[in-house]
Amino acid sequence: MTMDPPLLPAVEGRSFRVSSDVYLSPERLKAEVEHVFKKTWLNVGRIEELPAAGSYVVKELPGVAASIVISRDENGRLHGVHNVCSHRGQRLLWDRAGNCGNSLTCPYHAWRYGLDGAVRHIPDEESFPGVDRKQLALARIAVDQWEGFVFVNLQPEPPQTLSEYLGEFGASMVGYPFERFSKTCYSWTTEVRANWKLLKDAFQEIYHVGTVHRRTLSQVSNWPDNPYGRPLSVALEGEHIRVSLPANPRAPLLPTALALLPHLPRPAGELPRGVNPQRSPIWIQDIDVFFPNFFIDPSEGKLLGAYYTYNFWPLAVDRTVYEIRIYFPDPENAAERWVQEYQKVLLRDILLEDCKVAEQNHAGIATGVKPYCYFQTHELALVHTLESIDRRIREGAR
Repeated sequence: MTMDPPLLPAVEGRSFRVSSDVYLSPERLKAEVEHVFKKTWLNVGRIEELPAAGSYVVKELPGVAASIVISRDENGRLHGVHNVCSHRGQRLLWDRAGNCGNSLTCPYHAWRYGLDGAVRHIPDEESFPGVDRKQLALARIAVDQWEGFVFVNLQPEPPQTLSEYLGEFGASMVGYPFERFSKTCYSWTTEVRANWKLLKDAFQEIYHVGTVHRRTLSQVSNWPDNPYGRPLSVALEGEHIRVSLPANPRAPLLPTALALLPHLPRPAGELPRGVNPQRSPIWIQDIDVFFPNFFIDPSEGKLLGAYYTYNFWPLAVDRTVYEIRIYFPDPENAAERWVQEYQKVLLRDILLEDCKVAEQNHAGIATGVKPYCYFQTHELALVHTLESIDRRIREGAR
């Protein structure tokens, strides 16, 4: 594809005016999948989904990869392969999760593979003269975990380890009680009629909260001292981003929020250095954006009682598969269980507001009436993401 001139013209070293074509070009989306998603570490879930030896999960990465299998062997090691048999291309595993023991067996002709993809058994192998078992191994992918989050890279031998890829951004969050807060998980998956970057943009800024969420989050992010919902800080950590959010210290707490206070994970002074990095007394949560499409929003329970995650998958230039997960510690009584259900429904309602706005936003851009989108200083995270994607595409096109 033609990558000159840039779609993101710089203004004083930082792009504040962006071509609308960045959200509308099918050619650009194809390049994003090829040079970003297929060459980057991607989150696909948590280790709790693989509780024992032989556990597996089948993950579809919409718009990126048809189906992959992640499994855990008897030594606790993780393995990843494409869910495609080497014989005739049949899907090896049809269920979303289960336990396959120490091997993967094709349901079509019973070819059997180790969890690492190596061929273990070919029925009537003598009828395949000159067959090379090494060449018939399953197509591998790289897999690793960080703080219990499972990541894959579609390159079998990626140039960076997961630890190197996350760098200081990941290191600064080590120690947050993810394991404790991941005992209970609720999730939704939906398809949104908007470009994946446009939908993702809505969750990297709080400029919109006072209008879009005026019913669900009234007085939380906008108050006389902060009328436009400015963040506490925006940090650019390589390609990753951290946005720290404040809350109105005088906003009346909901009864459910009051009920959560005794069950916060830990006081602010003991949080990892990357969580509430300013140690602000009015901090409510962070938005941690793992390039390119994964969010973790940690808090102390003041807003939603635990933490939640998002994944954005580019199904088409105007369609995004949006995955949402909210994690809680195990409830200790009926009251805590009720609080979790309430918080789950509250999050659902907030996200429905965001999705509706994103769809209308895409429809407006698609008219072509306005050739550019504009970003203010406090929306720096959005611009940084677009620039990082653009840089990846340019490097890949050389």
